[in-house]
Formats: sequence, C-alpha cells, structure tokens
Amino acid sequence: MITIETIQSLERFRALKEEWNDLLARCPHRTPFLTHEWMMTWWTYFGAGKTLSILALREAGRLVAIAPLMTYWGWFYDRYLKLPARVVETMANYHSNRVDFIYAEYRDEYLMAIWDHLAADGDWHFLRLYPVDARSRTVAGLRRMAARRKVPIAVLKDQASPYLKISNEWEEFTRRHLTAEIRRKGRKAMRALAEHRLLVDVVTQAADIDELMETVFRVAEKSWAAKRGTAISSTPQLRGFYRDLARLANARGWLHLWLLRQNGTTLAYEYNLRFGETIYNLKLGFDATFSRLSPGHTLKYLALSEIVRNEPHVKEYDFLGDVEPYKLGWTRAVRPHVKMYLYHPRHLYARWLHLLQTRLVEPAKARWWHKSPSPSPLPS
Repeated sequence: MITIETIQSLERFRALKEEWNDLLARCPHRTPFLTHEWMMTWWTYFGAGKTLSILALREAGRLVAIAPLMTYWGWFYDRYLKLPARVVETMANYHSNRVDFIYAEYRDEYLMAIWDHLAADGDWHFLRLYPVDARSRTVAGLRRMAARRKVPIAVLKDQASPYLKISNEWEEFTRRHLTAEIRRKGRKAMRALAEHRLLVDVVTQAADIDELMETVFRVAEKSWAAKRGTAISSTPQLRGFYRDLARLANARGWLHLWLLRQNGTTLAYEYNLRFGETIYNLKLGFDATFSRLSPGHTLKYLALSEIVRNEPHVKEYDFLGDVEPYKLGWTRAVRPHVKMYLYHPRHLYARWLHLLQTRLVEPAKARWWHKSPSPSPLPS
C-alpha cells in the first residue's frame, strides 16, 4: 500500500536529506538539480511567497518516490494574461534547468497516487512541471494518467538543451564533433594562448571559494548579461544563490569552475558543476572590454581540450538552457524538454484556463513565433 506524506515545513524537508539522496542515487534520471542540497539552496533564495508541498511516497515504510512540489498564488501566463491562479508547481525556475519526480523504479501507481492525493484538495487550479525531459517516463506516465482520469492536460515544447559527447582523444573529438568554424576559432584560441599570455584554470577545489566567487562576480558585472540584468551578479538574490551553490559544490566535489586569465586579470569564466560523468554549464560570462580575444570561445575550447586529455571519466558536456546559434557550432545534439500543465478536473475556473490556453494563447504564440525573426547569436 502506498502512503503519502505532504512535507510543508523546513524541519521535515531537512530531515529527509539522507533518504532523498539515497533514492536519487538509484534514480535513472538523476541530476544535480534534483539533489536535496540543490533543492534546499534553491528554496532559500527562490521560495519566498510559496509554500512547500513536497510529496513523499512510501511502501512498507520505505521511501519509493518524491514529488518536489510547492504551492502559491501566481499569474496564469504573466507575460500575456494577468489572470490569478492557485498553482502547484515543481520546485524549479529559470536557474534550475532540469526537474522531475524522483524514483528508483518507475510505476504508474506512483503517478496515480500523486494525482489522486492532489486532486482530493480543491484549492488549486493547475499542476505545472517544467522543464522536464520530453523522454522522461514521468511525461508519458502523466499523459496516460490524464487520459484515464479525464484530466485536462497541455504538454508544451520548452527548451531544447544542446549537449556534447566527449571522446578521450582530442583530435578525434574535434574532427568528429566540431564544425569547421569552431575548429578555426580553436586554432585562433591556441595562438592567443601564446601571443597574449593567456592562462586557463580548471578549478575543482578552492581553498577560499568566497574570494574566488567575488572574482567571478566582478567579471559578470562587465558581461553582456549584466546589461540585460541577468548576470549572476545582477541582484543580491542571485549573488547569494550562486555563492552558496559554489560553497556547496566545493564541499561536495561538484565544482568545475573555468577561468581565463591574463597577467592576473580574469577575462572570462564558466561556472560549471560536474555530477557523475557530466559537466553542466550553469553560467558563463566574459569581460566585454576583451571581446577582441573572443574570451568566451577561447575559454571553452581550451578548457575542453584539457578535460578531454586529463579527465577520462567525463563523458558529456551539457550546455543547459535552450538552443542558441553559438551552441550549435559545437553540437547538433539536443535534449527536448516540455512544460506540462494538468488542470484540476472539478474546478470550473481551471477548465476555463485550460480552454484559454489551448484554444487562444498557445495558437496565438505559435503564429507570432512563426513570423518573428530568428534570434541572433550571442557574442563569443
């Protein structure tokens, strides 16, 4: 028999850490974004105005599945329609990149139990999960559950994240995976290394992680993202989140911070996590005053060359985020993700929101996107 506990207090959330990570270690789609530590850090900085609603499923007292959820009053399509809605949502946002339910062995019964538990409460309008790997068994399972329970559902395309499979031979790696343009820029990066006395540091353990992060923040303040207000240094909230995350990564052995330096000055950084056999690129930036050296590309090319040669356990580099022209120079392989909405079947307002979404908003967005120009590439 499956029992469900709704975890709404930080004390219970913290107490679940050992069981949570033990279950995640056996989860086929584990990522750092599903670890208890990531979720706790995320909640500290992005949980304001929301209520923890984590569901812990047990069989015979043993933890078998986790639905990392939260509840809040928000807006339905806040960029298009300011309609209030009571939302049940996965604990994730733009900075999370991946989310899913956690289980070692998938069973339809788990999703049925989660849905029935949520549906018994009528005080919400829709359940939203994003970004979820489109090939996740959770996505297919929720589709089947919605069909059986006659639940209004919408599954929308979300980000398509590029990733690069890494070979242990650098020459083979560049020949098989990189475009001619990237290889040309790579040769330029190798010349710049000598001509401009550049140095690449791959930091996996830092004695003073806070001081190192202040260096990263200084570079971020001079990056293109700072002009848009999206750099990791742009707000106290973002600085705090990425600083605490770096402390955590440093302590857990996940840190993989890349720095491009010239005569003691840091020109560019890549803020990465290594989890299992994958390096995840969370954030990157460069000092725009050095753009003539193509510091972003130079750092990526030189750091990857070191990793291919010296870290055989690393098998993949995940760009995260969505498809962008500069990423497609490195790889054409992408992982499609979706955003799922499941509407409360007994709530008339929820059903109306579903119709509004599927009959009006999404078709209008599709027409607009079809007519809009293609995004321009980011500076290298």
